[in-house]
Amino acid sequence: MFLASRSGDKWVLRGFPNRRQSRWQIRKFFRQYPASEYDLYLCPNSFRTDKLAKSTALSTPYAWSDIDLGDPEGFDPPTPILWESSPNRFQGLWIFDRRLSPGEAEGISRHYAHDFGADRSGWPITKLLRIPGSTNHKVEYNRPQVRLIRADWTPHPSESLASTHGHRLEKHLTIIPANTLSAAVARDPRLLLRGLRREISHPKVISLLRDKRLYERDRSGAIYFMTTTMLNDGLREADIACMVFHSVYWQSKHGGDINALAAEIARCKAKLGVKK
Repeated sequence: MFLASRSGDKWVLRGFPNRRQSRWQIRKFFRQYPASEYDLYLCPNSFRTDKLAKSTALSTPYAWSDIDLGDPEGFDPPTPILWESSPNRFQGLWIFDRRLSPGEAEGISRHYAHDFGADRSGWPITKLLRIPGSTNHKVEYNRPQVRLIRADWTPHPSESLASTHGHRLEKHLTIIPANTLSAAVARDPRLLLRGLRREISHPKVISLLRDKRLYERDRSGAIYFMTTTMLNDGLREADIACMVFHSVYWQSKHGGDINALAAEIARCKAKLGVKK
């Protein structure tokens, strides 16, 4: 996890890869940056290195939301861990009974953000949330305490994730018929990847898309992995089609077969439970 302190415009960010082994370091951090003097933040997710970046994110049991001025009682499922970050503004955390991939966790969090009136930019896995019990030092709020409202640590059943994540994908993906995919793949895949690489949760997908030679013997497996990962990350179907179509794995196996591309994307969506 990561802890952060802020005083004015000055930020300090520290990573703690192993919470049990880092307990004394965490206590030292709070002694060094007391809540009476600093705004304090937490990113509850785990990362491979001390770099807070999507590319280093590990699986996590959490989903989160910067509810802001949204209705904290309007979420489905209800927000089990809820705190008031400033007067009438809220943040929340959900715990599930299994670990989610970074893309899946971001997908659920984006579903909460987009569909329940929360801050629409608060879904990335690197999101920093205020720490309950700390102080919000904004003068306009008269420096209130970040108030914990409830904390139910019972994990939410993961059986509900398929329908929730599927709903998010159905709502946010553009469904493209096979006869219109030719327009989607006519774009420059290099420019597309450059703009979307931070949205792709698994670095191997980026490597596969950039490969100039067949480094993976299983071309079908590589195509399936790229497509399902990017669908799971919430990328637009047209963008996925373009990048996969121009990959060396697709071209060496299917060439310019647009109908096969439409069938492949439909198959991957079916595996993820997206019905449209």
